[in-house]
Amino acid sequence: MPAVMLPALPFTILMPALSLLLVFRTNTGYARWNEARARWLGAGLLTLKPEPEPEPEPEPEPGAHAVGWPHQQLPQCRAPK
Repeated sequence: MPAVMLPALPFTILMPALSLLLVFRTNTGYARWNEARARWLGAGLLTLKPEPEPEPEPEPEPGAHAVGWPHQQLPQCRAPK
């Protein structure tokens, strides 16, 4: 396949303009996100408080039958030699 040769001048002229366009779009998007976040916080629909941790499960009484993981319920088996 033959190599395609393109002149560098159009890219040299367009790259600064495209980079500025990208920066302005990013800043606009962030400003819209920040405004929406402020409105959600103001309406009380978004909280920044962490949820409380769940209470730990009580330990089973000694001698009570507690179901554990499957590997704890099965006897240890070895492969025949």
